[in-house]
Amino acid sequence: MFFYCTSRDVIYCLVFSEITGLEAEHLLGRKPDILTPNGLNVVKFSALHEFQNLHALAKEKIHDFIRGHFYGNLNFDLDKTLYFFTAGRYEFTNKGGDFFIEALARLNYKLQPACFIVSTFVGETSEFDGRDKHLRVSLLLNYRHR
Repeated sequence: MFFYCTSRDVIYCLVFSEITGLEAEHLLGRKPDILTPNGLNVVKFSALHEFQNLHALAKEKIHDFIRGHFYGNLNFDLDKTLYFFTAGRYEFTNKGGDFFIEALARLNYKLQPACFIVSTFVGETSEFDGRDKHLRVSLLLNYRHR
């Protein structure tokens, strides 16, 4: 009841998908003010080549980061490197951390015959009691399949 009362009287109602917008409208009795898509919205790009160009620029920035931080200690072929990123609060099961690690384990198993490197970066906020809300980014896995 408390959640219903406080949620109904918020100044702005923001949702992350059309379905949660319908839920908010049904449960709270009001339409959301803002719909923020949860994920990459490729529809906004007018042409496929525009999306491909932006993807190439972003991937080059990631390659520059990897070269700057790992080359010399870990040298590998960037053209055969798969990148996976996840970020959010540290709530292991309800934020999907357990599924993410399980998916990486399955990927590891399937890529054993191939020659790929999987680089995984995890960004998480720490301490939600108000003391430390900095984003902590760590290299979780960087393993090589030969």
